[in-house]
Amino acid sequence: MASVRLLTVRWLAGRAKGPGLLLSRTIRSGLLTTVLASVAITMGGCLPATAFIETLEPPAWAAPAVPSIAPSSELRCREGEIPLLESDLVDTRVIGCDLLVRDPGIRIAACEFVDSRLLVEGAADLVIENCVFRDRYRTEEAAINFYRAIRPVVRGCLIERNFIGVGAHESVDVHIERCTFLGNDGHNAITIDLGSTGEVRDCFFANSFPHAILVGSGTPRGRILIEHNWIEYTVEDAINFENFSSSEPSLVRDNIILNTGWAGINVEYLSWQANLTIDGNFIEASGTDLDLFPRHPDQPEPYAEGWKHGILLEDCSGVTVCGNTITACEGTGIELVNARDVALEFNLVTACNLGIALRSHNEASLVRPMFPLPESEAGISSASAEGNTLEQNVEGDWQIDPGCVLE
Repeated sequence: MASVRLLTVRWLAGRAKGPGLLLSRTIRSGLLTTVLASVAITMGGCLPATAFIETLEPPAWAAPAVPSIAPSSELRCREGEIPLLESDLVDTRVIGCDLLVRDPGIRIAACEFVDSRLLVEGAADLVIENCVFRDRYRTEEAAINFYRAIRPVVRGCLIERNFIGVGAHESVDVHIERCTFLGNDGHNAITIDLGSTGEVRDCFFANSFPHAILVGSGTPRGRILIEHNWIEYTVEDAINFENFSSSEPSLVRDNIILNTGWAGINVEYLSWQANLTIDGNFIEASGTDLDLFPRHPDQPEPYAEGWKHGILLEDCSGVTVCGNTITACEGTGIELVNARDVALEFNLVTACNLGIALRSHNEASLVRPMFPLPESEAGISSASAEGNTLEQNVEGDWQIDPGCVLE
């Protein structure tokens, strides 16, 4: 059994003031303060969302170091030229190049890539560290692109103002760690798809469009881990799973997600048998005014209003949502739409428009252009719930549509 005690939550008017100094770690929405909150839970499985907090703010988090480099050599390429990199590359400024890597064990360090991209095809054990990748803003091109790569590592890099920061396709055990992603607002800061597996850990993201991290494609895959990242000012969903299923348990854990236009975390588009746990994340101020988001002058799409939920599960199954803290969302803290086999455990949802909602399928999903919902898969939401704490949500704590099942 769970014992929960929560005292005196008060709502403060106002909104986030805008991006400000992105790396200062001082950005707060200022929407929610607790005079005293104590959550004491004795349980197995997920940990409680919060414990003994005076102010409901993001947990302590150490920013990754941003590389400061001044390369001593320079490489420029002619239009259409794609040099093959066959040995380590260090201390070099690369301008206007597409570099191709196919050999195993290559190391790229302390380099600056300007309007350039790295194409990694079938290479194993590549290490990219302490580099800068900037200003590759060409439609659907990633500054770093992995295709059938094996165990690549991107560590301690600054990746900014690209159409896509990093793309991983049919790649195995991709590791992205302690990197800083700024203004990658063409088509995601990171895209992981076509059955790729790997980890994104300890990274900082700001001003991404539409997502900071997109995990897509329905190919059954191994483990995805998204852990201990700070993600702010994402125009749509900060972390988005589309048409996703996993052959091994995947995990989104201990991330701090602030000021998204749409949802903090979204699992959607026929993500049946996702085998996914969303655990211990701090999500605040979903539904931030899109006028606060800067945009690249060549940004190809207008920003559009969307759902404003903390966590959205739509047309999916096999998801556990546990131990999350969700505050100050303009929409619902946790919204289920045609979502089944969902466990909701020991989450704290407070000062949102609505706490938790279970809804039947959206009729528009049957005719949407991307991954339309088959009529045979349309239906109700069903979930089990235990130990959740819902307080001071404007339109109520629970909303369960007719036919939906909450156990």
